[in-house]
Amino acid sequence: MLSLRSPSLLAIAVLTALNSIPAYAQQSDQQPSDKQQADNDLEVIEVKGRAQTLYRASQSSVGTRTDTDLELVPQSIQVLPEALIRDQAARQVTDLYRSMSGVSAFSYSGVTFRGFRQDEILYDGVRGDPFNGFAVPQLFNVQEVQILKGSSGALYGSSAPGGLINYVTKKPQRTAKNQLELGLGNDEYWQGSLELSGPLTEQQAYRFGYYRDSEQPFRWNTKVENEILDLGYLIDLTDSTSLTLQYNTVTQDYQGARLRGVPTDDQGNFLGDRAWNHN
Repeated sequence: MLSLRSPSLLAIAVLTALNSIPAYAQQSDQQPSDKQQADNDLEVIEVKGRAQTLYRASQSSVGTRTDTDLELVPQSIQVLPEALIRDQAARQVTDLYRSMSGVSAFSYSGVTFRGFRQDEILYDGVRGDPFNGFAVPQLFNVQEVQILKGSSGALYGSSAPGGLINYVTKKPQRTAKNQLELGLGNDEYWQGSLELSGPLTEQQAYRFGYYRDSEQPFRWNTKVENEILDLGYLIDLTDSTSLTLQYNTVTQDYQGARLRGVPTDDQGNFLGDRAWNHN
């Protein structure tokens, strides 16, 4: 063991330690540590956007009857744009209920809106639901769905206190957009649709849409068929005014939509064939 009791020996020891530090630092610069090497080998990830921006809408007309920025409307409004409808492959409005906060399915197209039963909906801000009752709205000609939540919904429609749902339909486009879709699925399901839209002249545009599907569910006598014809014509009256005319016809055949089952006796024996249906 070495004992440094002499001041001269202590000074020599300190100088020796200080002289060794630059050499260590120089050696570290020349030979990077394992941690530094690992940091240099990390993969670089570039974030160019956020997925939720695809579904973000900045304006809505459901609360003010005019296209207004949502940040300026003192009401609770949710908008489901066409991108969300397409990415979820939604065919009918019941496929979108899971995306509407405060809304739950009740029966057919009816919903429970913040605890209140509601059937009435709007199309382009106008009352007159062609699917009211036992039918289910199809989304073929729907561009976006606007949801006005809370008691503000009592100001429009049927005075429903839970809120209001407004369907914005597709309009004629000033740029050409043509689309053909075919689909197959379980239970003998098939669908086909054709959409044509574009300019006729500099002041005129058109839209033609046709949709048809068919399905045979697992229960007897419950076949479902939908057929939609959607036409639109747009003309510019002035530089700041345009007129849009639309024609839409919907045909639905819901066989056995009110299926109640087959009656039985007290012992549980069927009184008719299981394929029987009073519809």
